[in-house]
Amino acid sequence: MKKHEFHARVECLERREVLSGVHGAAAAVSDPVVMIHARGKGHLISQQAIPDGSYQTVSALRGKSKTLGHFTGQLVINYAPDQFGIKSAQAVLVDQGGNQLLTSIRGSFEVPRMGAAGTPGKFDLTVVGGTGAYAGATGNGQIGIIRNLEVGYSRFTLHGNVHTH
Repeated sequence: MKKHEFHARVECLERREVLSGVHGAAAAVSDPVVMIHARGKGHLISQQAIPDGSYQTVSALRGKSKTLGHFTGQLVINYAPDQFGIKSAQAVLVDQGGNQLLTSIRGSFEVPRMGAAGTPGKFDLTVVGGTGAYAGATGNGQIGIIRNLEVGYSRFTLHGNVHTH
């Protein structure tokens, strides 16, 4: 039986170039959309009473996403008198380059079950501007937060889109 020698090599079978159907000038006019999928933690910095019988919290944020990289930020929440609903909330996310993404948040936390250490909440996020790469940005998304009532920190996930100008 005759032995055949085998020599492996890689060949380029074909080369393709795809031309865009959008004219260059038209592409420059449209707003780039950036998808953000992030995970992180919030650590309670302060809590103070507000005149309507509820309270305001300020939390430091740390997280990671492919879009923002490792990011930091701050979340300020003004709770409704029932202490589960949110009257108003703002979050500032700061990416690795120092660019800030400014957001407002609406939603509520669930009433905790008896003996539960954490309270989940679902929120709508609206992008209201920013600095640097996010100057004039708009967009929206959803945030899921689980507050740990015993140790004063929370975990969050964020899914949304940002239109940069």
